[in-house]
Amino acid sequence: MRRLPSLLLPLLALPLPCRAADDEPAPADPVAIEAQVKLIAEEYEALRSNQDLVPVRRRRELARRLGTLKSSKSADILNLMIEEDGDARTQIFALYSVAKVGDLKALARAYRKVLKEQRSVLPHYLGRAFGMASDPAAGMWIIDKILKNGNRTIRLGAVEALGLLRTPEANGPILEIVAKEERRDQADLHLYYEALRTLGFIGGEGAKPVLLAAAVNGDWRVRLAAAEALVSRQRAPDAIEAQRKLLKDEVAIVRETAAVASGAARLEPLFPELILLMREGNLRSKVKSFEAMKAVSGVDYGYAPDAWDKWWRDKQAGRLTEFGEIKNRETISIGSYYNFRIYSDRVLFVVDVSGSMQWPDYHPNRIEVAKRELKKAIESLSEQTLFNLMTFAGSTAHWEKGEVPASDANKRRALEWAEKFLLPRGGTNTDLALEESLTKNPLVDTVFFLSDGIPSAGKVEVPEEILVRHRYNNRFRKVIFNTVALAIGKASIEKAIKYEDPDEMAAFMTLIAEENGGTCVDIRKPWAD
Repeated sequence: MRRLPSLLLPLLALPLPCRAADDEPAPADPVAIEAQVKLIAEEYEALRSNQDLVPVRRRRELARRLGTLKSSKSADILNLMIEEDGDARTQIFALYSVAKVGDLKALARAYRKVLKEQRSVLPHYLGRAFGMASDPAAGMWIIDKILKNGNRTIRLGAVEALGLLRTPEANGPILEIVAKEERRDQADLHLYYEALRTLGFIGGEGAKPVLLAAAVNGDWRVRLAAAEALVSRQRAPDAIEAQRKLLKDEVAIVRETAAVASGAARLEPLFPELILLMREGNLRSKVKSFEAMKAVSGVDYGYAPDAWDKWWRDKQAGRLTEFGEIKNRETISIGSYYNFRIYSDRVLFVVDVSGSMQWPDYHPNRIEVAKRELKKAIESLSEQTLFNLMTFAGSTAHWEKGEVPASDANKRRALEWAEKFLLPRGGTNTDLALEESLTKNPLVDTVFFLSDGIPSAGKVEVPEEILVRHRYNNRFRKVIFNTVALAIGKASIEKAIKYEDPDEMAAFMTLIAEENGGTCVDIRKPWAD
């Protein structure tokens, strides 16, 4: 085998599905808009029956582009995509776009298709899509036509959309949903959670007592919703006091979520609790408390709780002068993995060991790069970090049954295990790997997930279905998934080349990351030593 020199390539961050494509800005002139829409319509018509990856990917780009061209013709083409396109992601992108450019008539047409596809993934994207609606009457229309739908997924989407739209008229109907769930012996926690969040974002009459009760609920998932939504609109002393207690909650993700919300709301009275969280919280909580205090204060003392405490006391005493040189600013020592800094002390590394990881036929191939970077990351972990390793192909393998401290002895054992078990074989069961990342590692709050291919094994292989399943599994844990799309070289076997598409794989890995609070790096060339 020949050896190529290592190259370091800029890492590419791919766009969110709901983000406009990186095309030229949309024209303001209606005539120019109609001209562009006509060209897109002609191109789509030529491509619509071709299910090869290149034309499919182009149809997705056209769907996103139409979301920047507001016209009735755009909405008509997008609805045609939703109704007839054979690619689920094109349908989803079109659903997002039609909400941006369509009127109520266009939304109603899209909704009729969603109703016909209740067993598909399309209803699971309804909330995010209609939450982008540009028609000012969309909120009331959702209340009248969708909110009372008997299908759980569609009703959940309606609640989510009303929260995103900040529809004040939804306050009463959402309160009714909350009251109904509270009366049930076993509440639908996904619906209950989303309804509480929407109440907080709307902030109407009767919302505050419900959210205050949620803040002391015995179920941490209910408190999580309160931590996120309570101070979105509420500034009364009892709301501030409830948020103060949430910042001291026994569950780490509740504390972290409360810190994020407190920073977004610029709640200066909660500074002492944010400082305490920086002193005593886990690493991810320290990061969130720092970001919150920086947002509230406009100053930056890094990860130095004593410096922040002095700033707070000086401000309370009226002794603050202009913010000058920071002499006591502190940073935190953390490891790294590819282009990621490891801002967590509860970490799981997941590595794809499917057969394609032995490609290409020169050094370093994919599995060699994966081993090398994993070794660097493990060696960089502090002793306070809890970590675990997992591999997946057609099935999964776990180094330990749960997370263990990153002692020197455990690091050596982990590297020995990786050398033994990082052997390419089999297919790519991404769905199982994502599921067990959560179920087998209850303490982890950050996952680094490396793969080189689209799903090709397991009960679920359709990427959009996997994304939906994982969204529900991770709704409350809020584990961050950072992904590495490792596509060095091409398949060594000529007949396998047609089954490997680096762009398709990288797009899927980006969706995994950005739906779960992370980012994706796309590696197409050997990683530098």
